[in-house]
Amino acid sequence: MQKKRRNVQSIGVYSPQRTFSNRCFKGNKYTKTNEAGGGRPKNDFLKKVFRPIPAVWFNPLFNPNSYDCLYASAKNYAGLLGSHFDLTPSKKDFLGLFSYFQNLLPEGQFLLLIEENDKLLFKIFFGEDFLLREVFYIPVILLNRTEGIFRDILLTFLQHLHYRYKLPQKENVYDYEMIVDCYFEEWNGHDEEDPEQLNFLEAYRKGYINDTFSLIYQMPVRTITELEKLIKNYIPENQMKKRLIASIRQGINILQMDKNIFDYLCHPEKDDRNFDNVEDECIIGAERLFRFIYSNTDFVTESYLEYLNTEITESVCEYFPRKSLILYPETDRLLEVDFVEYFFTWLIEFITELNDYETQ
Repeated sequence: MQKKRRNVQSIGVYSPQRTFSNRCFKGNKYTKTNEAGGGRPKNDFLKKVFRPIPAVWFNPLFNPNSYDCLYASAKNYAGLLGSHFDLTPSKKDFLGLFSYFQNLLPEGQFLLLIEENDKLLFKIFFGEDFLLREVFYIPVILLNRTEGIFRDILLTFLQHLHYRYKLPQKENVYDYEMIVDCYFEEWNGHDEEDPEQLNFLEAYRKGYINDTFSLIYQMPVRTITELEKLIKNYIPENQMKKRLIASIRQGINILQMDKNIFDYLCHPEKDDRNFDNVEDECIIGAERLFRFIYSNTDFVTESYLEYLNTEITESVCEYFPRKSLILYPETDRLLEVDFVEYFFTWLIEFITELNDYETQ
């Protein structure tokens, strides 16, 4: 099955905690000798090839004791996975051990070599934390492009999503005021320059787009049980609707877990190694990164991203941490998928289906 693409947008890059990735083991490649006429090397007076010394040899942490600890941790965890571990430890090959162990991990899990208390340890993780480099914008334009039972299903589900997680209303977010309200209150002559843009912003503030958001902000008119019954009796007309309905079914399962994703939200602290500047005025709140929008490509959404890309150079974000596991020779459990990973994995798929349906 072809892996779905991620339609969430990138908003910046951060420095992760000090880690050693696969790249730290690689030395410089040799430089080929230039040949003179007749195929004779210009530097043929050299009779010995001097190989470059790997950079890790200069790091005292890369020593036999560290290798033995890493080897024992990897072999122990491979046993928990039910995998056969037959790598010989005799050569003390850090790169070989790293590559071999990475290939034993389940798909979607990654391996890092980290430094902790002057020791080298393996760390298994699902990926970078959520909201650090991406935004999760849920487009609602389909409510104005669909009708009948399919629209009722989509609207009811979005209402429950908003009600359960208390996603912010558009008027309560800082950049909405900067982009939409200031357009009418502070700029002069704009209506003559771009009437189409003016009409769109007017609809976003008071017209049909605003009405669409207002529907989502209302209390759900159907219970989850009634929504499931509606879905059960609905037969999708095409594959696009079928995939979107399947994603909504999974979203209902998440709602029924009775967990609030915002209970897992982390506010960056000064001792958090993921961040350098954590002054309150330099923190971008999750409500600006995880919200409803009208369309993924309209003027307002593009302006949201432009503002964020400007601010992200001097700011940090609230974020949702992915679960990870640091390995020791005595580790007795596997890395498990937690609610944050499960929720955002679904959300990425749901947003992708909404965007695909919009652009079909």
